[in-house]
Amino acid sequence: MCNLNKLYIAQTVHYYGWQSYHKMNMEHNIGSMDRTTRILFGAVTGLLSLAILASVISLPTVVSPLLGVVSFIMMGTSVTGFCPLYTLLGVDTCSASPQ
Repeated sequence: MCNLNKLYIAQTVHYYGWQSYHKMNMEHNIGSMDRTTRILFGAVTGLLSLAILASVISLPTVVSPLLGVVSFIMMGTSVTGFCPLYTLLGVDTCSASPQ
């Protein structure tokens, strides 16, 4: 996937119509190891968030939505292969991935 170096995003038909997908693209900047780490971290934080809501873990309830947001961000960036913060910092772990 990193060889393509672009991720084509499906556009919403209602808003954009049937425009071609190549008009919206982002370059990948998350490699396979980084992606796997983000998926695992996102899953763990999501489960912790749910455990706090179910009162399995006794932490303040305010922590649950924060962990939920972190989980959502980690899972979202791993699915898309693009991290906006990495772009701002100039980091690219995609090229560091083993082929």
